[in-house]
Amino acid sequence: MLPSATMEKKSEDVADFMRRLPYFRPRADGKSTHLHYKSKLIDYTDSEQHGYAESHDQIMNDVYEIWCTDNGPVDHSHLLIFAAGWESGGRTFIIDVLHGEITEEIVRCDTVSSVDAVQFFEDLKEKYRSLQLIPCPGRIMEEAHELPESSEEIAEEEVLAQKDVRFWGSDLDWQYVRQVYR
Repeated sequence: MLPSATMEKKSEDVADFMRRLPYFRPRADGKSTHLHYKSKLIDYTDSEQHGYAESHDQIMNDVYEIWCTDNGPVDHSHLLIFAAGWESGGRTFIIDVLHGEITEEIVRCDTVSSVDAVQFFEDLKEKYRSLQLIPCPGRIMEEAHELPESSEEIAEEEVLAQKDVRFWGSDLDWQYVRQVYR
C-alpha cells in the first residue's frame, strides 16, 4: 500500500514507477538500509515509513527546485525521493520519472546537477566497487573518496592500539576496512 498523502500530489507516471520500484526491507536487526553517506532508502510500501516519506516530500516541495538537464524546472508531481538524507552532508536522492534523471541534494550544502538515472547507478556502483563508499553494517556509510590508499598492510593490532581516537572511524580504521574488503 502506497502512502495516500504522497500519492495525491504525484503524477500517474510516479504512481506507476512506485508500483514497479524494488523495495528494500530494513535489516532483521532493525537497522536502516543506507544508500550513501547519511542516506536511508525509503520503502513506500512500509506504512511505518509513510510519515517519514511524507515529511521529506513536503520539504522537497517547500525548499528544492529541481531542474531537468534540457527542459528547466521540473513539476514536483513528477519527482520522487527514493533515499532521504539527514544532518549536514547527508544525501537525498530525487528521481524525475518524466525525464529519467536523478538529482542529489547534499543536506545543508549543495544540489548536484541532475544526471541520467542509468549513469547515476553506474557511478554509484563504481563508488562501491572502488570503496570510495564503504558500507559498514550498523554504522553510517563512509564516504572515503578523499582518503588515500595505504601503501603498507595494516595489522588489526595497529588499529586496536590507537590511543588518540575517541571513537571508531579514523582514517586508519577506514583504510583497514578497505584492506579487509579487498
